[in-house]
Amino acid sequence: MKEDLFKDIIIKFLDGHATQHEKGMLANWLKEHPDGEELFYYYLSSRENESPQYLPDLDTKIEEYKKFLRGEIPVAERGYPNDQYPATDHFEPWNYKLWVAASVVFLITASFYFLKDYFFCQTYTAHNGVVQSILLEDGSKVTLNANSSIKVPRDFMGHENREVWIKGEAFFEVSKKSNRMKFIVHTDNLDVEVLGTKFNVNNRRGKTEVMLAEGKVKLLAKDQQPLIMKPGEQVSLSDSQDHFQKQLVKPEKFEAWRSNMLVFENTPLAEVAEIIHDYYGVKMIVPDSLLGKRQFTGTLPNNDLDVILIALSTAYKIDIEQKGDLIILK
Repeated sequence: MKEDLFKDIIIKFLDGHATQHEKGMLANWLKEHPDGEELFYYYLSSRENESPQYLPDLDTKIEEYKKFLRGEIPVAERGYPNDQYPATDHFEPWNYKLWVAASVVFLITASFYFLKDYFFCQTYTAHNGVVQSILLEDGSKVTLNANSSIKVPRDFMGHENREVWIKGEAFFEVSKKSNRMKFIVHTDNLDVEVLGTKFNVNNRRGKTEVMLAEGKVKLLAKDQQPLIMKPGEQVSLSDSQDHFQKQLVKPEKFEAWRSNMLVFENTPLAEVAEIIHDYYGVKMIVPDSLLGKRQFTGTLPNNDLDVILIALSTAYKIDIEQKGDLIILK
């Protein structure tokens, strides 16, 4: 049975319209295909996301559940008329079992609501101070900058498009597919759509920056006209901007971090502090606003925080005070 037919039968089954013959076909498919069950639950999740039947008020229900466990909910509040079940200070055994059963169902539903990404997606993470390379199922290579992650569906090639979701910064080398299968990178405020190319995506602090090194990409965002990028261009979009902002840049600057190098070109010290925070996870502050605007140009090795701090201290002739994970430039 083809996957498209399998999907149609699942949807009919979920809607309660599947015939006995179709139910039998579905059962045989699940027996014959080891990955069939995972695919079934994927379509179930997609169906629920498209037309959710129930959006739980989790905070309220969890509080009610705690009250139930403490015995603080009287019979009148359990949905029964007072004239049928007089209020008592204890739970009837059969009523208690119903509450326990309902609670178990609630906890299972809530767990699936929060953990569905765990079952259907694989997340790759590069921790503080580490650059990590990942080879995807289609042959595409992703290099994650420190303190960054991407989320990829477990059945990556089982969809119309190849899709990933990014937090932080990554460099993509996308493989071309003979069937023209698109590769889409989702960020907080825009999508990057490609067929085969090399580009850098930085998605931090409500702002997304895309730098195209090779090939062609299309940017898609709400209330924006689609934008086709050319190599050497950088386009940004943030929560405070109402349109794409484009400029020409040197691709080498964005490729340097993959070789554990930091390249600064007329970069304000306040921005330098943010870049170091993104990589090492330490908090850097520049109390003097005038000092924060002073620009820095240079290339620094990015495998030793102490070396970077010494270089900044020498270049700016400033003192650096370090208290745990807090670094003060003054």
